Amino acid sequence: MEMSTSTFFADQQRLQLDLQDVSARTLARIFELQYSGDREYFQSTNLMLGREPRCQVDIEDTQPYKSCEPNLQKSKVWLAKWPVSVSDDGSKALISMPALSLDDLDRRGNINIWRVETWLIFQRMAAHLHTKTKFLDYDKLIDEHNFTFIASVKNTVSRELYRLVDLPNIPVLDTQLRLGCFGKSSFNNIAVLKNRENGQVLAEQVLQMVLINKEERAPATIPAWWTDKYASHMSRSAQSLKVAPLQIPQHGCHDYQITVTWANTDAQLHTSYPSLMSFCLDAAMDGVVKKHFSQFHGDILNYHVKTMQISCMGESHAGDVLDIKTWEDEIDPYLLLIAVSCRGKDVFQCSLRYHEPLKSKC
Repeated sequence: MEMSTSTFFADQQRLQLDLQDVSARTLARIFELQYSGDREYFQSTNLMLGREPRCQVDIEDTQPYKSCEPNLQKSKVWLAKWPVSVSDDGSKALISMPALSLDDLDRRGNINIWRVETWLIFQRMAAHLHTKTKFLDYDKLIDEHNFTFIASVKNTVSRELYRLVDLPNIPVLDTQLRLGCFGKSSFNNIAVLKNRENGQVLAEQVLQMVLINKEERAPATIPAWWTDKYASHMSRSAQSLKVAPLQIPQHGCHDYQITVTWANTDAQLHTSYPSLMSFCLDAAMDGVVKKHFSQFHGDILNYHVKTMQISCMGESHAGDVLDIKTWEDEIDPYLLLIAVSCRGKDVFQCSLRYHEPLKSKC
């Protein structure tokens, strides 16, 4: 069904996009793909058009998520629609990315960096919930006694990711997942986002997770059967991702506060990882607007993130007031450092290193 131009622009307002700042070419291209473009292509990649799932999730298989079963039951049905293939031994997975939508763009018409984070996390969930073989036997690794906690993340983002919206045809994106390495109670896996047409790497993410005992709220030992099975699949070049705590300067920080809403929480009712990333970008933007930084001007979204290193150190919940400190690195002119605390305790820290900005966008 064709969508009228008026309805299209009403949708833009609903999504609170700043139409004056978003490039006309970007909007036109997304509009074309979503509402009047190649529908066969879109049906193969976009959940909005209601294609039947290519792999089915066992709806009765709720053991790993008993604490939040109602929410994750629905999530599992949705994630089942993602095209997923997992190797027979569970050590690798390939996920096809649904087509880009307007929600994936920021107010400047760029690919939204924290949405990229959301893509990769959801893709891991889809691989973990795959029916025949779960990626890394995740359904057996977590149970009524244990769950996993994201300890740290490292992301590397190519300029080519931001240029996707300028292509004449936005390509299908594939994510390759593989095991990195593991220790006594933690492990990491690596996600590589690629352009299917030319194999170009657009982003890479290393996700370090810790197995946690629910009762003791302390690290649990990874079972021997799991380490025996996956020892031969560890990447030779992979290392445990250890992100050192940031040394917050006594002076020169930009201070920003934000209150966590229910919309910012995940199925466990903790502040979600993507929300924390969004808060950090908000804090950085506030610093730019108030002319706190020497190298960043105009709009922080004019500067494209090149690498991110993230450390998750604690929990926060709806109603909590988060204190966010942002400062520039003294040596690297395009490195922002951000520390988030709740009630005096550090809960989240990240470093954002940017590509050198394009003059035409600043």
